[in-house]
Amino acid sequence: MVSDAELVEWLRGFLRASDLSTTITTAVRRRLEDDFGVDLSGKMAFVRQLVNLFLGRPQGQQGGRGDPGEGGGPGRSNKLSDEVRKQGGPVTPVKPEQNNKKPKKEREGKQQKGGSSGLLVPLPLSDDLMKFFGTGENTLSRSEAVKRMWEYIKQNNLQDPADKRNVICDEKLRELLKVDSFYGFTVSKLLAPHFIKANQ
Repeated sequence: MVSDAELVEWLRGFLRASDLSTTITTAVRRRLEDDFGVDLSGKMAFVRQLVNLFLGRPQGQQGGRGDPGEGGGPGRSNKLSDEVRKQGGPVTPVKPEQNNKKPKKEREGKQQKGGSSGLLVPLPLSDDLMKFFGTGENTLSRSEAVKRMWEYIKQNNLQDPADKRNVICDEKLRELLKVDSFYGFTVSKLLAPHFIKANQ
């Protein structure tokens, strides 16, 4: 029979050379049986405890799929801990470095509405769009125009009751966009022709 000290020494060497993320107790026991030429199914609990100690796992946690129904004798964990201490302690797996990225710096000043970038650039409106909104404004940002369009759609209950993502146009909206219905996410695409480019 194999002594506990021999098992500890063999496991230390085996686990140092193994991929610790894929090591399972059953595979370790089978390899032990092959190397020592004996049946170790009666020592499965002891082997499991050794593997858990070497891998730094809590005592109750199994290392992967274990053999069900195999138990160890009482008092094994103290004997096991003594054996591991004699042999130089458990193998501690190397933890991957934590990502030490610094959080994004908060912007010093928030960009004001009507800024000079992308969706916030105030653009001249077509006559049809100015008439549709009826506010007398001749410039609006794209985001503000889309926002006002959605306000109109919701006020006039133009969303399809079966699928709220679809919009069914009323006469005023049909005259502006030249469609009978549209998918809600295409509002900005449908409004694009109504923004006059500065170089035109």
